[in-house]
Amino acid sequence: MAGYVKQLVGEFYKGNFKLGGTAAIKKGAFVVPDYADGEFDIPAGDALGEVYFVANEISSTVPYGLDDKDFSVAGGAYVKGKPVIDKEMFVTDQATTAALAAVAGTELAVGANGLLGAIADLTAVDFTTFKTTFVIERKETLMGASALVVVAKVK
Repeated sequence: MAGYVKQLVGEFYKGNFKLGGTAAIKKGAFVVPDYADGEFDIPAGDALGEVYFVANEISSTVPYGLDDKDFSVAGGAYVKGKPVIDKEMFVTDQATTAALAAVAGTELAVGANGLLGAIADLTAVDFTTFKTTFVIERKETLMGASALVVVAKVK
Protein backbone atom coordinates (compact mmCIF):
# COMPACT_ATOMS: atom_id res chain seq x y z
CA MET A 1 0.00 0.00 0.00
CA ALA A 2 1.70 3.16 -1.17
CA GLY A 3 -1.30 5.40 -0.58
CA TYR A 4 -5.00 5.74 0.02
CA VAL A 5 -7.83 8.27 0.14
CA LYS A 6 -8.03 9.50 3.73
CA GLN A 7 -10.99 11.87 3.50
CA LEU A 8 -13.33 11.11 0.63
CA VAL A 9 -15.26 14.00 -0.89
CA GLY A 10 -16.70 12.17 -3.90
CA GLU A 11 -17.11 8.43 -4.46
CA PHE A 12 -16.73 8.47 -8.26
CA TYR A 13 -14.03 6.14 -9.56
CA LYS A 14 -13.16 5.58 -13.21
CA GLY A 15 -12.40 1.89 -13.55
CA ASN A 16 -12.76 1.39 -17.28
CA PHE A 17 -9.51 3.07 -18.34
CA LYS A 18 -6.35 1.02 -18.74
CA LEU A 19 -2.88 2.31 -17.98
CA GLY A 20 -1.32 3.42 -21.27
CA GLY A 21 2.11 2.22 -22.28
CA THR A 22 4.12 -0.59 -20.74
CA ALA A 23 5.44 1.06 -17.58
CA ALA A 24 3.86 0.23 -14.21
CA ILE A 25 2.72 2.72 -11.59
CA LYS A 26 2.32 2.30 -7.84
CA LYS A 27 -0.90 2.74 -5.94
CA GLY A 28 -0.84 6.20 -4.39
CA ALA A 29 0.67 7.90 -7.43
CA PHE A 30 -1.21 10.09 -9.90
CA VAL A 31 -2.12 9.66 -13.56
CA VAL A 32 -3.61 11.93 -16.20
CA PRO A 33 -6.64 10.95 -18.30
CA ASP A 34 -6.26 10.59 -22.06
CA TYR A 35 -9.89 10.74 -23.17
CA ALA A 36 -9.00 10.39 -26.87
CA ASP A 37 -7.40 6.97 -26.31
CA GLY A 38 -9.59 6.00 -23.34
CA GLU A 39 -6.69 5.41 -20.99
CA PHE A 40 -4.71 6.87 -18.11
CA ASP A 41 -1.16 7.99 -18.81
CA ILE A 42 1.78 8.33 -16.46
CA PRO A 43 2.90 11.97 -16.61
CA ALA A 44 6.21 12.47 -18.42
CA GLY A 45 6.55 15.92 -16.85
CA ASP A 46 4.43 18.40 -14.93
CA ALA A 47 0.73 17.38 -14.83
CA LEU A 48 -0.89 20.76 -15.45
CA GLY A 49 -4.44 19.54 -16.08
CA GLU A 50 -6.78 17.03 -14.50
CA VAL A 51 -5.20 14.28 -12.34
CA TYR A 52 -6.51 11.01 -10.93
CA PHE A 53 -5.26 9.15 -7.85
CA VAL A 54 -4.33 5.48 -8.43
CA ALA A 55 -6.52 3.63 -5.91
CA ASN A 56 -6.30 -0.01 -7.04
CA GLU A 57 -6.58 -2.71 -4.41
CA ILE A 58 -4.62 -5.94 -4.49
CA SER A 59 -7.18 -8.29 -5.98
CA SER A 60 -5.12 -11.45 -6.23
CA THR A 61 -3.25 -13.61 -3.78
CA VAL A 62 -0.07 -11.82 -2.79
CA PRO A 63 2.97 -14.01 -3.53
CA TYR A 64 5.17 -14.86 -0.57
CA GLY A 65 7.79 -12.19 0.00
CA LEU A 66 5.93 -9.42 -1.87
CA ASP A 67 5.07 -6.50 0.38
CA ASP A 68 1.74 -4.68 -0.10
CA LYS A 69 3.62 -1.38 -0.28
CA ASP A 70 5.35 -2.60 -3.46
CA PHE A 71 2.06 -3.27 -5.28
CA SER A 72 1.85 -1.59 -8.66
CA VAL A 73 -0.51 -1.51 -11.62
CA ALA A 74 1.07 -2.92 -14.79
CA GLY A 75 0.92 -1.12 -18.12
CA GLY A 76 -2.24 -2.19 -19.96
CA ALA A 77 -4.05 -3.16 -16.74
CA TYR A 78 -7.20 -1.42 -15.56
CA VAL A 79 -6.69 1.50 -13.18
CA LYS A 80 -9.13 2.33 -10.42
CA GLY A 81 -8.71 6.07 -10.84
CA LYS A 82 -10.09 8.47 -8.24
CA PRO A 83 -10.59 11.98 -9.62
CA VAL A 84 -9.04 14.53 -7.31
CA ILE A 85 -11.72 16.80 -5.82
CA ASP A 86 -11.09 20.06 -3.97
CA LYS A 87 -10.44 19.61 -0.22
CA GLU A 88 -10.09 15.82 -0.54
CA MET A 89 -7.35 14.31 1.63
CA PHE A 90 -4.85 11.67 0.50
CA VAL A 91 -2.06 9.73 2.18
CA THR A 92 0.81 8.76 -0.09
CA ASP A 93 4.48 7.93 -0.11
CA GLN A 94 4.61 8.50 -3.87
CA ALA A 95 6.55 11.76 -3.76
CA THR A 96 10.02 13.00 -4.55
CA THR A 97 12.68 13.11 -1.84
CA ALA A 98 12.35 16.90 -1.57
CA ALA A 99 8.56 16.65 -1.20
CA LEU A 100 8.88 13.99 1.50
CA ALA A 101 11.32 16.26 3.36
CA ALA A 102 9.07 19.34 3.11
CA VAL A 103 7.24 20.76 6.11
CA ALA A 104 3.52 21.06 6.78
CA GLY A 105 1.94 23.85 4.72
CA THR A 106 4.20 23.29 1.70
CA GLU A 107 2.40 23.24 -1.64
CA LEU A 108 3.10 20.32 -4.01
CA ALA A 109 2.01 19.33 -7.50
CA VAL A 110 2.13 16.21 -9.67
CA GLY A 111 5.28 15.87 -11.71
CA ALA A 112 7.04 13.19 -13.76
CA ASN A 113 6.11 9.57 -13.09
CA GLY A 114 2.98 10.66 -11.18
CA LEU A 115 4.95 11.67 -8.08
CA LEU A 116 4.11 14.64 -5.89
CA GLY A 117 6.87 17.19 -6.11
CA ALA A 118 7.94 20.46 -4.55
CA ILE A 119 8.41 23.37 -6.94
CA ALA A 120 12.16 22.61 -7.06
CA ASP A 121 11.33 19.15 -8.47
CA LEU A 122 9.10 20.52 -11.23
CA THR A 123 9.80 22.35 -14.47
CA ALA A 124 7.16 25.03 -13.78
CA VAL A 125 8.44 28.16 -12.06
CA ASP A 126 5.42 28.39 -9.74
CA PHE A 127 2.14 26.64 -8.97
CA THR A 128 -0.17 29.05 -10.83
CA THR A 129 -0.08 26.93 -14.01
CA PHE A 130 -1.36 23.77 -12.27
CA LYS A 131 -5.08 22.95 -12.17
CA THR A 132 -4.51 20.74 -9.10
CA THR A 133 -2.05 21.22 -6.27
CA PHE A 134 -1.75 19.70 -2.81
CA VAL A 135 -0.85 21.16 0.57
CA ILE A 136 0.96 19.04 3.16
CA GLU A 137 -1.28 18.64 6.21
CA ARG A 138 1.19 16.49 8.15
CA LYS A 139 3.59 13.56 7.83
CA GLU A 140 2.90 9.94 8.81
CA THR A 141 4.59 6.59 8.58
CA LEU A 142 2.89 4.28 6.09
CA MET A 143 4.02 0.65 6.24
CA GLY A 144 7.41 1.72 7.56
CA ALA A 145 7.94 4.47 5.00
CA SER A 146 7.66 8.24 5.27
CA ALA A 147 4.35 9.42 3.84
CA LEU A 148 2.50 12.68 3.40
CA VAL A 149 -1.07 13.55 4.29
CA VAL A 150 -2.05 16.09 1.65
CA VAL A 151 -5.17 18.15 0.97
CA ALA A 152 -6.13 18.84 -2.67
CA LYS A 153 -6.60 22.33 -4.04
CA VAL A 154 -8.43 22.21 -7.38
CA LYS A 155 -8.91 25.40 -9.41
